[in-house]
Amino acid sequence: MAVITEAANWISDRLSKSDALRSAKSNCTQEIENRIDTLYPIAEKYDRSLRTNRPVTDDVLNGSLEHAATDLWNSTEIAIKVESDNESGYLLCRCKMFASILLSMYEALRPSNERKTMTLKCYLVIFKLIIDRNWIQLKKNVQEHMDDALKSLVAAVDPTSNANTAIVKRLQFEYFLTNFQSSAKEGDLETARIFSSKADIKNSYESLDASTILELCRIIYNAATLLKDSADGICRINAISLLRDVQDYMDLPVTGLNSRSEFSSLRYSSLLLLTSCLIESDPQECRKYLELVQNLYPRKVDPFVLGIRYCRKNVGDNCDSAIEDVLMKMIMSVDIASSFDAIVSTINDFAATSPKKAANALDYIFLNKLNPQNNQQCLEKIAVSRFFLTTQAKKMTILEIIESLEDFSGSFERRFKCQISKTTMSSIITLLWNSGKKLEKNGNYHESIRFFKLALKDVLSQNYEDKAKLQRALQNAYLMTEDYIEAEKVYESMDSRDKTSPLTQLMLLRICIHRRGEHAALECLNNIRNSEQENAVDVLILAATECKRSTQLAVRAMSLLFEAMESRQATREISSNWCFPTMSLLRYTLQMIMKMAEDDRQQIFTHYSTTVKSLLNNGVEFLTRSKVLGSLTCRSEKSPMSQGSISVHEIEWFAATSYNIALQCQKYNMEPHQSDFASLSLRYIEMIPFQQFTASKAAHYMFWKYRASILCIISKKITFASGNDVALRDLQKHSFCLVDEIARTTKDQALLNGCTQEQVELFNECYLDALMSAYEVALHTRDQTKITEVLRLTANSLTAQIEILLIDTATSSAELPSGMLAEIMEAIIERNIGNTNLEDYLLCSWLRKLIDASFNTEKNCLKNLAERLLARLRTTFNENEANVAVFKQEAEMLATLTWNEGVRSIIKGSKNVGADWCQISIDFARFVNEALESHLKSLWKSLASSADMEDREDRIHDYSQDA
Repeated sequence: MAVITEAANWISDRLSKSDALRSAKSNCTQEIENRIDTLYPIAEKYDRSLRTNRPVTDDVLNGSLEHAATDLWNSTEIAIKVESDNESGYLLCRCKMFASILLSMYEALRPSNERKTMTLKCYLVIFKLIIDRNWIQLKKNVQEHMDDALKSLVAAVDPTSNANTAIVKRLQFEYFLTNFQSSAKEGDLETARIFSSKADIKNSYESLDASTILELCRIIYNAATLLKDSADGICRINAISLLRDVQDYMDLPVTGLNSRSEFSSLRYSSLLLLTSCLIESDPQECRKYLELVQNLYPRKVDPFVLGIRYCRKNVGDNCDSAIEDVLMKMIMSVDIASSFDAIVSTINDFAATSPKKAANALDYIFLNKLNPQNNQQCLEKIAVSRFFLTTQAKKMTILEIIESLEDFSGSFERRFKCQISKTTMSSIITLLWNSGKKLEKNGNYHESIRFFKLALKDVLSQNYEDKAKLQRALQNAYLMTEDYIEAEKVYESMDSRDKTSPLTQLMLLRICIHRRGEHAALECLNNIRNSEQENAVDVLILAATECKRSTQLAVRAMSLLFEAMESRQATREISSNWCFPTMSLLRYTLQMIMKMAEDDRQQIFTHYSTTVKSLLNNGVEFLTRSKVLGSLTCRSEKSPMSQGSISVHEIEWFAATSYNIALQCQKYNMEPHQSDFASLSLRYIEMIPFQQFTASKAAHYMFWKYRASILCIISKKITFASGNDVALRDLQKHSFCLVDEIARTTKDQALLNGCTQEQVELFNECYLDALMSAYEVALHTRDQTKITEVLRLTANSLTAQIEILLIDTATSSAELPSGMLAEIMEAIIERNIGNTNLEDYLLCSWLRKLIDASFNTEKNCLKNLAERLLARLRTTFNENEANVAVFKQEAEMLATLTWNEGVRSIIKGSKNVGADWCQISIDFARFVNEALESHLKSLWKSLASSADMEDREDRIHDYSQDA
């Protein structure tokens, strides 16, 4: 026992230190737990043994036990009041239990009714603490000791002693009450009923004071509160039964009960809860309690709220009227200002089923129940609620909503003599704005006008920062109804600062287009362009969209737009939102010009070429700068639309338009413009990121890039042909680089594997066209090396098409020296003598032109070519060929040309050479007809005789005989 006493003293000493339990895991805390864990079970055994076998003990030892137990209890009582940590509180509760068992031991050693009473009270205190803190694991142990202490006290008290009997009854009642609370809290209503009947409260109230009754009612009310939210119907019935008991107990004639401050609030809460529970289970009894609570507490709002719930649940067809009656009773009875939020919330809920009646209730409060001088804030909230429930009303037509709000707005203006708060102003305007914009979106412009006009009433908009936004919305609605006069009136009513806003100028532009004319509209465009506000460019894009009625205005708008964006780009202030709408507008403007010139296509080139070129150039410059600044990305048609992106289809359209105009320029003698448009086409097509696409799609764009490049070379060649040697040399370099690039492409197997056969053929055609364009430039520059390179590159193909192009291009080059032309033709004829894919008449024609081009030059190589050609003709000539007539015509001219060459040679003294040429002439004549052949033979004899060439008269050989 001394060890237990010593431990109690040690714990008391530790608890007296303020920081002993500061940490639940401190060494001191752990040591206290260890001592209680060890000694509490020993103390319980001592307590039990002392009651059956009381030993003789020292009074000093007994006194020290009592003193230690009392000190420990007091120390714990103080500590637990200031300790908020649940874990520490749990340890302190165990310390209380340890102190109580020591007091019980002392009572066993020195029995007395007073000590038994004290022990029982200690256990009751601990038991209540356990219930409040929900420390269920301690409950059973304490309840056992409490039961033993009660039995011991009841057995010891003399029944004839009224004082002691009263104390016991009071403790018994408290015991039953505490167990009732515990059972009720755990949901064990059957056990709770048993303890309630044992307490016999209704018949034992004489011994109870007001505090006990109120505590009892509080316990029952709390238990009922837990039960009423349960989904179990039995629990709800039990809750109703408990709450009825509360009403019975509060009607008991206990002295001072009604005068206690908490009596009224507890009765009010319990009546409300009981009424709420009865709404669904017993409407008749619910009505009785509703009338009771409304009569007892007429200034409270909750009973009326319950009354509305009752109406919704139990009143049929006249539900809305019944709710309206309850609402008006509430409004007339309750202090509006003190219960404002609950009242307004109730009316707002009612608006879902009857918006008109709800609006009437709010109007009555607004006009009759609140004073603007004292209740300005409440009045403003009422106004906001009125606008809210009316604008959101689903059971009212649009016209009914508008008329209702217009009526209320009149009262609103008259009621407020001073400025309303910004919050109220903003809330109401937002509601009206949203309603107006929703109607506008659905095409109900006339109705939206009335909402915007409500928002612009002076009481709301006088000091509203975004008043211009409302005015522009009203203007837009007027414009959509084509009421330009009213739209202009709104503009005139605006502040001068708001009039200069880009958005306001946009509205004015729309008015001017329909009412004032293009000059005024252009002034609006200039005002927007010159504005320094951040949204100026965005608004200018919208303004350009509005100019679609007039081509001239649209062109000017686009020019101003590009000017504005160029100035922003110079300071790197460019928005990713500008790209797509700007290029769409540019495309539309160009289409307008082309549509206007649809009947006379030449107009595009004679009247609008400079404009079209400028617009296209502005477009590609804008895209280039945007790409450099990182605010542009190109996307495929299947890619999702994103900010700052433009489709490759859109870019391709501009490239194709520029290309087609370039092709048409030559037709209308606009060669200088052709070069510019071809360059624009190339710049647009180079904006497309080929590497992002499949091989087939990439090949498509690469092909058009090459076509545009070739067109650029051809058109620049025409422009530079007038003696600009430096430019021509640069063009020649570029053209041969293009040939090399296309050649590499045609050998890129990875690319070709993803291409169609048609695309492969297109690349080959492109290569040929590039080569021919480079050939043309080389002819202009008279660069023998580059010409030879072209002939080398074409040597392996030997197709009639290529060879004809090479010859025709060279022969049509007027400034090409005859010697250079002869070298080109000689090389081409030389490599085609054995080319059977080439028709005979072509070789004859080329040879004739070569002989003409080689006048006064050495003819030996030509003679050799002629002989080789004749050798070919002897094996290939066929009288049934389709072009035999053309061939014979060429052969006849060759016969004449070579005969004349032979005569010239003989005259010059070159008799052998002359004889050879005459032989060639007769051979060509043989393919024409016999008459020509005979005639030339006859001439040869005369020529040979006169030229003292008798020994050569028989030189002429008849190949026909060999055959």
